[in-house]
Amino acid sequence: MKRVQMTVYVTPEIAERLRESSQVAGVPLGRHVGDMLGSLVDSIEYVSGKMAELRRSPGVAVDRLKAIDATISAQVEQRNKGAARTRETAGMRTRAGA
Repeated sequence: MKRVQMTVYVTPEIAERLRESSQVAGVPLGRHVGDMLGSLVDSIEYVSGKMAELRRSPGVAVDRLKAIDATISAQVEQRNKGAARTRETAGMRTRAGA
């Protein structure tokens, strides 16, 4: 596979972590970073595609966020009801046992 050289700007902390990681892996820094980025290509393509799709149709993005919010709210409500039932049952056991 042919490789091309790129310049990437990172913070000193990230640079140090990448240097340490490449030393542990036993490969040159540039190759190590390239390999790490290569392992993310599918994720990068997915996110880029979704971002492009949502830019074309911002209304769709809002609808999806509302649907996600409704789903999470329903799940939280179900958990809260379950927790309340558990507390009630525990309270009945305590009173009946007393």
